[in-house]
Amino acid sequence: RNKEMKKYIGNCSDAFDWDQIIQKFDEKQVSHKKYEEGSTASKEIDDAWAESKESVDFFTYHTGEAYDPDLDKRFGEWIGCEPYMAWFSKMGTGKSCGQHEDKEIAERIESEGKNMNDFVRYHVHVTEPCMGGVLIIEKDCYHMEDKGSVWEWSTPDALHLGVNAGHKTKVLYHFVGKKK
Repeated sequence: RNKEMKKYIGNCSDAFDWDQIIQKFDEKQVSHKKYEEGSTASKEIDDAWAESKESVDFFTYHTGEAYDPDLDKRFGEWIGCEPYMAWFSKMGTGKSCGQHEDKEIAERIESEGKNMNDFVRYHVHVTEPCMGGVLIIEKDCYHMEDKGSVWEWSTPDALHLGVNAGHKTKVLYHFVGKKK
């Protein structure tokens, strides 16, 4: 794994109207995630979160269901790679998502006989910065990032978590692409 972390790519706000995109989310086309035993990286983490189940609560919005897949294509062109998987995550005030790896990324890549090293993951902060909205990827913390800021992950399935102790909903766009 590449351990180079906190790789800032740039700001894409001039190319994408994030407010308009997230405003169109249809609440019916959403995946509501709550505490689920076995969904974290270890039994120790599962046991710890079992005691605060009510705080584990976030939503994901998937391409083709909640938003137009053209967005992924346009972002892929902007970033310079072929879209593979993408989604939005939304977390309200006082909510969190315990540390986990997005195992479905590795599972899909492996099931298709592809190599994880051919893929890269990015996230975009699509809402205005608000104190308390935090994303942690391995050792790096992302807090008060500018709207539209784009960051590259060390690996598509890196260990991460999110917490929103702020007073505004936090929304991120996640994009996994095949390197060109």
